[in-house]
This record gives sequence, structure tokens and C-alpha cells, in this order.
Amino acid sequence: MFCPKCGCMIPDGAKVCTECGHRIRRCEADALKQEQPAKGEARASMTGYATGKDALLVLTCIVSAMLALSFFLEWLGPAGITGLDVVLDQPDMGRGSLAVCAMPLFVAVLGVFCAVLSMAGECLRFYIMPLCAIVLGTTVMFGVRAQEMGYDIGLGTCLALFCGGCLLILALHDRADRRNR
Repeated sequence: MFCPKCGCMIPDGAKVCTECGHRIRRCEADALKQEQPAKGEARASMTGYATGKDALLVLTCIVSAMLALSFFLEWLGPAGITGLDVVLDQPDMGRGSLAVCAMPLFVAVLGVFCAVLSMAGECLRFYIMPLCAIVLGTTVMFGVRAQEMGYDIGLGTCLALFCGGCLLILALHDRADRRNR
């Protein structure tokens, strides 16, 4: 069967469209046609929305993967210490060193989690924005502590900041799109 709001194919007996989040009432499910709704003004605008949503999904997944890959780049310079080295070797980062050294791993895991949430459907993409804020805050705290301890910020830290900001912008754009529908 097809969603009456966006026209996307949904499994028979579904209670919610996984694409647009439209709740399908029991009486509405019985009346749904087995063929895709005819092209009309509403259907054409939703097709444009679906294309834009697919592009947003791809961008979110790419940026999330880049965020996860930043873990393997240099987080502390000029010594060339990667995020993996920070977690395994735990250089002296002052008070709370163990928590600070776990931050690159935490950021990488959140990157993977953002990618999974973006693919899980519209109802779960709502949680990407708070995760992006956590990524940005965590990365900034790590950078500030690194500067206090005399380290330079490496490429991995900069990439994590960039990706966190991009994900936040993409999440805000997705939220604005949902409000405008």
C-alpha cells in the first residue's frame, strides 16, 4: 500500500509511514489503494520533497562517516597523536584526564549513531540535532583542554568540529522542512 500523504510505498498494515511520519488510522488503512496515488499537485510537490530528503539523507550519512573517521586522524599536534592513540595511550591531559582521553572515541561513536538515526526514518531523525550539539560541545572541550596542556589541535579535531557543525545545519534544515509540510 502507499502513504496517502507522501505517496511512498509502505508495508501492508503499517501504522506510520516511515518516510513522512504520517499516522495511518485503521479506517484509513482499509480505504488505501494498492496503487500509487495519481500525479497531482500535492503528489508532485511531495516527489520534490522526497528527492530533497534523499539528498539530505545521503549528505547526513557522508558527514556522519567523516565524523567517525576523524577518530583515526591526528587529534593532538605537533606530536601526531590520533584519536585512537589518545584513547589507548592516554597522554597527560590534566585533571579528569581519563574522561578527556575518551572524548575522541565518544565523538566517533556519536558519528556512527547519527548515521544510523538518519537512516532509521523521520521519526528518529529528530534526535540528531541534540547529538550534534553534544558532538560540538565535546570536541570544543577537548580542544580547550588540549590547548591548556600545550598541545596543538590536530586535523581530526578540526574535522570533528566541521562535521558536527554540518550535521547540526543538516538537522536544522530537516526540521524546517518538516514544519513547512
